[in-house]
Formats: sequence, C-alpha cells, structure tokens
Amino acid sequence: MLGNDLTGPGDKVIVDVDPGACRLRSQVIGWIDDDGMLRVQITSECKAVVEFGKRLHPMNVMEVLRMPYSENLIYIEGGKTLKHTTCAIPLAVLKCLEVAGGMGVKRGIHITFQS
Repeated sequence: MLGNDLTGPGDKVIVDVDPGACRLRSQVIGWIDDDGMLRVQITSECKAVVEFGKRLHPMNVMEVLRMPYSENLIYIEGGKTLKHTTCAIPLAVLKCLEVAGGMGVKRGIHITFQS
C-alpha cells in the first residue's frame, strides 16, 4: 500500500461520481468528526441524490459496514429517495466512508462495457 492511499483522523475523502446515463454528476465528501462518527456531505445535480444526502446522519463504523445490504442504512435511505436501482451513489458513499474511516484504501472503481 502506498502512503497516500490511507487517511488519518480528520482527513476528508472526496469522491467525484460520473453516474453514466443520466449524466447528473455528484460529489461525496466523507470524514470522521471530533466524536469519532463518520459524516458525509453530498452535492449533486440530481435532486433525488441531494435529498438522499440530507437523510444520512453521522454513523459509526458498524452502521457503514452493516450487512446484509437490506439492513445497511445507506442502502435503506437510497431506496427511499433515489429513482433508479442502479444509481451508483450509495456505493460511492459506502466506499468514501470506508476510506475516511481508515477501513479501506483510495482505489477507483470502474465498470466498463465491452463493445
């Protein structure tokens, strides 16, 4: 692992999301606050994504990593506000908070369609 792949307490992790077909770009910022809780801030061209971001309260590590998917707060709130099952924002939030919480490394995710 490279040193710049990890974050420390208070470091903000910024993820830019190009969602594909809808082209409504978003930015997810995650960090650990002074109380040790994971926080997220989302800006987006999509109103549904903005509403989703407003619903995400400070979370502890166990809430972020909760399995199964159907019990994960981020996917539950996404299901209440987002318009498309394949929206990449919930996964982007999870990856951002995983890195902000020191549980993952800064590595991009790519889905590439072959011709």
